[in-house]
Amino acid sequence: EGFSAPVLFNLANARQRAGQIGPAILNYERAMLLAPRDPDIAANLRLARQKAGVPESPASRIESATKLLTWNGWFCFAAVALFLFFLTLTLRQAWPGMRMALSWGSLPAALGFAFAVLAMLVQWPGLNRAVVVVPESAAGVSPVTMAQPVFKLRAGESVSVRQTHGAFALIADRTGHEGWVKAVDVALIIPSPRS
Repeated sequence: EGFSAPVLFNLANARQRAGQIGPAILNYERAMLLAPRDPDIAANLRLARQKAGVPESPASRIESATKLLTWNGWFCFAAVALFLFFLTLTLRQAWPGMRMALSWGSLPAALGFAFAVLAMLVQWPGLNRAVVVVPESAAGVSPVTMAQPVFKLRAGESVSVRQTHGAFALIADRTGHEGWVKAVDVALIIPSPRS
């Protein structure tokens, strides 16, 4: 039932041994979402990308910092910080003599909430990330089978899904090139309820 980092990691290892590099990278990426600090998952993902010849997008310092926690972790962090902020405001009203000390206590809570919201905003574009799961996918200029290919994608490449239309998905690769591919050629890292 559901997903877990160890199960996804084992599934990715099995897919890689079977020569299915796209599905392997997809499952490593999914495992990384659930266990962002796991060194084994990170190492195997790096090796799978090297094997596929897919470059890894360099992460900025802010992106690296936001990967310290999962989405659930940042949400819980924000909720606790917000609770502490309002608790200090309430206690300031109840104990006027402690107003100054409680004001200094509310500052870290407000900063913690702001950082958690910033972390979630930085991670927001990643919700539409997908991985090419077929050996090669041709991206066309329109969502039809006979469209002239503009560029090709290799198994394991990360793309952003911009929209879908029937059996096609408009994607953007890491360089910003856009094109329509068959929707079955890519799989969202965070699966939608419909898939």
